[in-house]
Amino acid sequence: GFVVQVHQRLPARLATESRHVVGAAVSMRRVTLSRPVHRTPRGDYRIPPASVAFTDLFGLTRVAIAQAAEARLRVLPRLYPVALASTPRTLSPQEGVLSVLRRAPTEDWFRVREYMAGDDTRRIHWKLSVKLGHLQVRQPETVPVVRRRVRVVLDNYLPAAHAQGEEVDLVLGDVLDRLVELWISLARALSERGESVQLAVATGEATRTTETLELTRGAQPRLLELGSRVQWQSATDFHEVGDALERGQAMVVVTARFLPLPPLPPPSAGTVTWVLLPVADEIPTALPRRAVDKVLAFFTQPFAPGAEENALLASAQRGNARRRLETVRATTAHLTAEGSTAAEATLRARGEPFYRVSRSGVAYLLG
Repeated sequence: GFVVQVHQRLPARLATESRHVVGAAVSMRRVTLSRPVHRTPRGDYRIPPASVAFTDLFGLTRVAIAQAAEARLRVLPRLYPVALASTPRTLSPQEGVLSVLRRAPTEDWFRVREYMAGDDTRRIHWKLSVKLGHLQVRQPETVPVVRRRVRVVLDNYLPAAHAQGEEVDLVLGDVLDRLVELWISLARALSERGESVQLAVATGEATRTTETLELTRGAQPRLLELGSRVQWQSATDFHEVGDALERGQAMVVVTARFLPLPPLPPPSAGTVTWVLLPVADEIPTALPRRAVDKVLAFFTQPFAPGAEENALLASAQRGNARRRLETVRATTAHLTAEGSTAAEATLRARGEPFYRVSRSGVAYLLG
């Protein structure tokens, strides 16, 4: 007359809770119990052990079995194309390191000279020839290609006052996913154009505050692995990650800042480029809920008959969790509406290359 109950709750962002009941019909047999995961957002998840207990049919007796087995689920971020929509407005004579994304593979620098008998006519520069009045031919590329060194910094700083609680991860988790995707996709695009790229992100740890990765050939698996481990942290702001630039190295800051910016050094021409992801569209909106739905949810049993979650205390706890989530969502939306506009105005006023990110199909568009 006893059954085995297996209950496990996965991390909140996976939005999955599994329950299984095994009856006496499978006694002395091996059974596999499974359930699909509802969501698989980017992240590195530690899944605690499930609770296993023997109960009688009426739920009067319960004998729990100690479980120590844990699981780990790592969901890698996705890589997307990155393109420039327009040249940024800047007060410096240089456009910034991201201007290389605008160049097509056939756009090279050529030297020209006067046409001589025997030259390949396909190399004739017709526009320049008409302008000068005599034939000019292009010479092969003679300007050496210099790889620019770029540090791509991710701004994953969130003050401790805003980074506490499971509800913050549910509201701002998708924002960080978009930031990480943009960060690694932009780094890959620069690397494919021939730049020497170094990624940098704050870890939130006291012993090792910053983690860096040189994007060399064959480093894409490590790039995705690093992207899966990035989390919000409140120990190190992005200006501390990029304050040790090497000589001749440029910096690209990928941010979705909606809180006050830290004190920044004076603008430097061509050294820092800002890439801002607006977060207003990434914050989930609250689902409409009628008053009659709240009353029905209180008096009905949303779970299977006999489940502990149908009790009044469990129902009240779910209601409190829902209200906390709605409060965090409303607070974040308010901060976003004001903070993002202020941060964008501050960064634009510095006169350094600045890009605002939008989506065009599956690509990130910088303009």
